[in-house]
Amino acid sequence: MLSRGHRKWSLAILTEEGIDPGNLGLPAEVSDWDIISCRLDEVDPGKFRPAILLLAFHPSHEGLSLWLNRFRLLNNDTLILLAEGEEEVQWYRAAISLGVDQLLKLPLDEQGWLTFLGETAEMLSMDSEQNVFLGRLERSTESLEESRRGLAEMLIKSYENLGRMHGQLTSRLGQLSTLYQLGRDLSLESNWDGALDRFLKTCVETLDFEGVALMLWSFDSSRLAVRSRLSIADTTLNDCVERLLGLGAEKGSAAELIYLTEGGLQVGKHEEAMGIDWRLLALPLMHGGEAQGFLILGKTYATYSDFESDFHFLKTVQTILGEEIANAKAMHSLKKLEEFNRTILESIHAAVLTVDGYGKVSYRNPQAGVLFGSRLLPGTPFGFDHDFHLIDGDESGLGVSDWIQRECLFRRPDTNEEKRLLISTTSLPVRHKADIQYVMISEDLTEYKKLESELRRAERLSSLGSLSAGMAHEIRNPLAGIAMTAQVLRVKLREMPEATTFLDRIHEETLRLERIVRSLLDFSKPAPPRLAVLDLRELAERILLDLAPQAATAGVVLAGVDASDAVPVWADRDQIHQIVLNLVLNAIQACADGDCVNIRIVRAAAARGGEGRVRLCVADTGPGVPEELQSKLFDPFFTTKVEGTGLGLSVCQKIMEEHGSGMRYRATESGGAEFSFDLAPAAMKTKA
Repeated sequence: MLSRGHRKWSLAILTEEGIDPGNLGLPAEVSDWDIISCRLDEVDPGKFRPAILLLAFHPSHEGLSLWLNRFRLLNNDTLILLAEGEEEVQWYRAAISLGVDQLLKLPLDEQGWLTFLGETAEMLSMDSEQNVFLGRLERSTESLEESRRGLAEMLIKSYENLGRMHGQLTSRLGQLSTLYQLGRDLSLESNWDGALDRFLKTCVETLDFEGVALMLWSFDSSRLAVRSRLSIADTTLNDCVERLLGLGAEKGSAAELIYLTEGGLQVGKHEEAMGIDWRLLALPLMHGGEAQGFLILGKTYATYSDFESDFHFLKTVQTILGEEIANAKAMHSLKKLEEFNRTILESIHAAVLTVDGYGKVSYRNPQAGVLFGSRLLPGTPFGFDHDFHLIDGDESGLGVSDWIQRECLFRRPDTNEEKRLLISTTSLPVRHKADIQYVMISEDLTEYKKLESELRRAERLSSLGSLSAGMAHEIRNPLAGIAMTAQVLRVKLREMPEATTFLDRIHEETLRLERIVRSLLDFSKPAPPRLAVLDLRELAERILLDLAPQAATAGVVLAGVDASDAVPVWADRDQIHQIVLNLVLNAIQACADGDCVNIRIVRAAAARGGEGRVRLCVADTGPGVPEELQSKLFDPFFTTKVEGTGLGLSVCQKIMEEHGSGMRYRATESGGAEFSFDLAPAAMKTKA
């Protein structure tokens, strides 16, 4: 240590191990200098104050930087030298990073040391004024050292505070990470189970909560149920649910915090937390003024600052959960509405098409697929082709104005079936071309038009029936007089063969007119059916047996009824016998040699859980009915037979209408004809 009174200076050589100063080229003795050598781990930087400190080892030595910083903090007047090694650049960099005063190239010879130490001693020696100044400076230095020591203590305390702040910051980062992951999971996952489980697990394992649970209100806020839980006993949660239910959704949601104590519930502010001995905390979840549920928390806090820190985090969780739960409820309602709309669209009988702003079909319901087949598929451009014909105009595209009830004829190429459609379209405002711009609804009017035609035909036939009844009564009386007069003349003129022949012809024509009049009466006002249980199979077989000789004469094959068991129906035996007999006779007369006539009895599919009706079909392999004549089959007085009256099928139609059904005709695959009608099975016992 420097002794200012005796002009004695000290040189400390700091090495990894103690060395002989002579190895560095130092002389054995140097006046005015004390030379000492020591190791780094042997020296306390607070009790070591040489005039010159020589660092005689590699600057990358472990612990050197920390030791030197502390030494410099307590000894600011020591000249610090660094022994320079062979790699000058590396040593210069080390000198800069360590903050030494200068580098010293070692070893020096004896003269070099004497010169260096002499110059250094001369520099350190000052005149009296300088000594006074140095004394003052030393006192200032001592004061500064005290200040530095105080600053060091402050820095140590600051380091400790920084450590605590680092811990708090780490906790906040963990909370922020939890919030981010929670929001991300809830927004991306349709099933919340995994997201909530991860959130609760993070709260317990990372954020040091003792237990966490999430409770949700039902849509009508009448029920409260645990959605997810972790580390909270079931009995505790059940008690919590009962108490929160008693508090009510409206009052519970209006609170900032709900404290669950041993005695019950206490609604309060977060500032009151440290004054309440709670078991659990309930954080109400709200969104848009509606109660969503509660976040239940269990945790013990030592200080209010710790609680307040978590409370700000929980307020953010409260916002995220409240919003996401409300969104989930809204999405649930939208999905139910979407399912309801889809159910409606898929179950209605009308065909529904939507067209986007690009002019392509974006959706069609199943009925549209049934109606249009391979036409107007989703993703294809919308447009009518040559198979569509608008009845009220030539324009077949979607225009700026809506269509209202435009009729269209459509023929499906795959089935060659023609449909009568009623089409209406509505245009919608769009923001993007991918949105729906047009909605087109098509109703199949084919059956309706047929029924409408049949109704008009029935009205005409009703009028014709009334007229026929009047004419029949008017014709029948004079016809009876003609027949009686012909009989009397035949008796009186029996000796005149020529007259008898003419009278026989008059009599035959009179009988023929009588049959026509009787048919007119049957057509105009058929007798009401006397319903009873009838075995339809037995009746059909009986008719086939009776007509077998006539069929054999015509060379027509009669096929047996394809029903092995009895087929009981509810019908008038005589009227059904008349219909089947008439249909089989017509079929035999229409067939050529080698053709076949058969009777089939089938049961139609049941509708709405009821029992299906029984259908009897009389089919033949004859030439069938030309398409242009099919619409006139059941018109009165229409016939293709030379001797026919044209009332047989009309009377059959009338009888079946009285039975609550009707006659139908269709061409068979072989080109023949098939007539059919339906009857109620005996088990139904329903009257027409």
